[in-house]
Amino acid sequence: MLPGLRAILYTKASFATNHSGWTPTTAPLTERIGLMDGSPMSPSLRFARWFLLCVIYGLALWSLIWGIEHALTDSADLLRRLEEVELVVQRIDPYTDPDMTYPPSAVPLFVALLGPVPRHWVPAFWLGLNLAAAVALAMGIRAVWGRGWDVTTLAIVGGWLIAARPFRAGVALGQFHLIPTALLIGTVPLLERGRAVSAGLLLGLALCKPNMALPVALAWLVRREWRALGVAAGVQGVLWLAASAWIGQSPLRLGFSFLHNARGQLQAGSLDLPSLLARVGLAEGVAPLLGTLAVLGISVVVLARTQAASGATALAFALVTAAIFTYHRHYDLVLLLPAVVALGASDRHFAKALALGFALLLILPTNPGWMRPFVGTVDFLVAASAYGLWTLLAGMLHLEHCRRSRDSHTQTENVAVIRGQTRSPGET
Repeated sequence: MLPGLRAILYTKASFATNHSGWTPTTAPLTERIGLMDGSPMSPSLRFARWFLLCVIYGLALWSLIWGIEHALTDSADLLRRLEEVELVVQRIDPYTDPDMTYPPSAVPLFVALLGPVPRHWVPAFWLGLNLAAAVALAMGIRAVWGRGWDVTTLAIVGGWLIAARPFRAGVALGQFHLIPTALLIGTVPLLERGRAVSAGLLLGLALCKPNMALPVALAWLVRREWRALGVAAGVQGVLWLAASAWIGQSPLRLGFSFLHNARGQLQAGSLDLPSLLARVGLAEGVAPLLGTLAVLGISVVVLARTQAASGATALAFALVTAAIFTYHRHYDLVLLLPAVVALGASDRHFAKALALGFALLLILPTNPGWMRPFVGTVDFLVAASAYGLWTLLAGMLHLEHCRRSRDSHTQTENVAVIRGQTRSPGET
């Protein structure tokens, strides 16, 4: 499921440092679980490994079947998007529907995706898009944090992603949650390869759901990824203007309509700070807004002071920031899944253990009925773990920044020494 879990299930994980941060690599055969000396795995450990694998894949199969069944028969959120698309096709302002809480830039995207599809095929089509996005998300996670994974490890991570509650909840409702997350993950390998334009295109499309993508855009802003940000801004501008021209409303008016509709949901989330403040009686006044600004401000400061850290760790931190800074329901907690993998990819054993615990929390079923009395407790633990994960990733950024800065300084000093030793006696 995670590199840490993989260590328990199969081999001891080792890590090698390169330009992308900590990258898991497969340990030698002599480091197999057992006596760590090449002896065969004990029968009890072998049984535990296969039992855990069966549990993971059993939950994944149940999650997939449940999600597909409800996606084809319910898809409540998707039907709302479809109603908004039908309004736009008739050149009617979609913000007359109070359920329209996406920015104007999302309007052309949903029209392009759903408009050409016959209405009775829309649920199946959107289900296919979500499943394809889940595959892309798994491959993106591997590209960022698991370049040394073998097929078995990738399969374990994929099974865990499918078993997770955010996956099945969002798929069942026909949510637009897996696609933006996969797009955001894809920006890191593209930026590492110098493909800033492609990364900007992905970020620009992901910003059609700003409560998921805005903190990642801020992270790339702090890290001065100007070209990617420029392309993303251009994509958003073109989409926004296209919506304005088709509907016949000014861009500014559409923006105010979007904010008016979205404001009504800002305190109806699950574990985001504004929603938690509302639950303790601070729904009125500026408290929720101050909570949002505080989370974003702390994140910007952390990212600004740890710019030597890898883009992969910065992305993980930004994704958790996205999960807690403003309104999110439980399906948007898919943002936490890559961050859990990032924590599990750390070279510190306590981080692996915490990642494993959080990973298990995220796959606990909320059905059958006997689980329902425990749902509140599980939600509380997930919320507490999310803020703990945010803090831990901030610490990882700091440690990685210090290590890389120290290594860079040492390398500079070594180069200076070598140059000094190679000078001819007549040089000064």
